[in-house]
Amino acid sequence: MRDLSLSILDIVENSIAAKATKVKILVEEDLEKDQLRITITDNGRGIDGKYLLKVTDPFVTTKPYRRVGLGLSLLKTKAQQCHGDLTISSQPGEGTTVKVVFQYGHIDRPPLGDIASTLACIILANPGLDVLYQHTVGNVVYRLDTRRIKKMAGKNHLRKKDVLALISQDIEEGLSTLEKERRKVFKQIFGYLPRVELA
Repeated sequence: MRDLSLSILDIVENSIAAKATKVKILVEEDLEKDQLRITITDNGRGIDGKYLLKVTDPFVTTKPYRRVGLGLSLLKTKAQQCHGDLTISSQPGEGTTVKVVFQYGHIDRPPLGDIASTLACIILANPGLDVLYQHTVGNVVYRLDTRRIKKMAGKNHLRKKDVLALISQDIEEGLSTLEKERRKVFKQIFGYLPRVELA
């Protein structure tokens, strides 16, 4: 089963290919509404209306080295199988927003996967890209904003091991706090704790 962190990475790579300089990733775990929502917004060159209608077609791709583009198509199919959907809105010159919704508790919903490594990979490989990551579980919100980090450490310092180690540590601690809240909310709603991690 493909982790959603890999789908997030694919979408961000599309944003980078579209010359985005800023990417916002929102992950909302809404256990009360039984929904997992992921929204990725960029300020890239956008998609024109004619192509936007075909963007989730597996036989349409902008990559010259591929004949098929399965990423968004497979993600949309998986979301619909899990009582959700994938929508894309875009304006040429103004950027693109991809939103995917899953029924949180659906047995076939893919796990979030290794979000910490995905974020670290995006940040390390693209020091010029401003990344805002916001993850909400219940009333707890974890935020990571590379613009703030760049102000403190300098843009070129993002490649230094000690800075990346601090970022990775911050991500791990933030996600650990979210896991505690996730378990707390789950117990409040269902009256027991799950045997496995929910995300």
